[in-house]
Amino acid sequence: MNKQLFKRRRTENNHMCKPNQTILPSGGRLQKILSTAMSTVALGLLCSLPLTRASAQTCVHCPDNSQGSAIGVAFSIFAIQNGQTNNVSGSTVGACNTLILVANVSYNPNATDAQGNPVVGSGFVGGTGHIFLPNGTAVDVTPANMATTLVGPAGGSGCIGAVNVKPMNNLSYTLTAADIAAGGALFTFEYTNGVFLLPDGDGVCRSKFSFSLQQTVAIAPPPTCTVTPANQVCPGGSACFTVTPTGTGPFTINWTGPNGFTAGNTNTICINNVQAANAGFYVAHVVDQFGCTTMGQTTLVVVSPRFTNLMLADSLLILSGGGGVSNGTYTVISTTNVATPLPLWVPIFTNNFDANGQFNFTNPFDPSASQRYYRLLLP
Repeated sequence: MNKQLFKRRRTENNHMCKPNQTILPSGGRLQKILSTAMSTVALGLLCSLPLTRASAQTCVHCPDNSQGSAIGVAFSIFAIQNGQTNNVSGSTVGACNTLILVANVSYNPNATDAQGNPVVGSGFVGGTGHIFLPNGTAVDVTPANMATTLVGPAGGSGCIGAVNVKPMNNLSYTLTAADIAAGGALFTFEYTNGVFLLPDGDGVCRSKFSFSLQQTVAIAPPPTCTVTPANQVCPGGSACFTVTPTGTGPFTINWTGPNGFTAGNTNTICINNVQAANAGFYVAHVVDQFGCTTMGQTTLVVVSPRFTNLMLADSLLILSGGGGVSNGTYTVISTTNVATPLPLWVPIFTNNFDANGQFNFTNPFDPSASQRYYRLLLP
């Protein structure tokens, strides 16, 4: 109701008053609310607009041909996902999503009288809106001008300054750890103390109404991932890493690594002809279908272990060296022909480097062998 309408009604000595009548419709559709003389008499009269009870207790029709009470109600939940705002009422959201709770009340021309006959619905004024959060906290979402806003047919007779729809204030909500653990969240929009502009036989607006609507969302668990394995390779070798995501796919995966390394949407990456510049952390960045992110990483170590000392002691060959990974595993392989393909070299000893990456290997030596070659093989 704007100032022009307010002034006019004070001049005509007309006030909007309402009994403490409560009606709870269900769903988000247009709700029809009937007022009876019995409920008015039993519950009495309460004035809700900023006019004193000492003034006259009469009001006018809006619209002037209205004969019944009805209201339009809407309550929805939206989520910001991957940069877009989506209506997620009754569906699933990601644990990282910010929710936007949106409610409004509106004029509904389709009412019925006490006998169930279709009649024109009236407008209404005033009222307060609250949204109840999953933990029971009530947040006031009433617009500052709700008490002076007339909701009715815009331009309708007797409905000066009316608006068809009156939005509540939007409410932004961040899901809590308790919401995520519960796997869902329930929100309730409650609108109370509105007054229909439908005078009774005494010319008084007595029909005070309230209602509540609920919306829910399911909450998908946040994504996680693991990256395997941790690799140690010699220069010129190859290393591959695989990320395994869990959560709600499809997933978008991107990799970053040392020396400006990047890779597109793939679960597995391989680095060939590894050099010292390739050593470091390789990170998989994972995004689930709701836009929630996680990451996992592993390490590539480039090593150059080598034999640095050879000694014969009777029939024993003692080999030692360094440059390995601290406490890492190595295998000594051998052949009598250096041209033998690497897969055909024979493993003869497996052990671990010490904390400083050094090793020591003793093996029986056959003096009758004209030659024998040894190599270190890393996992």
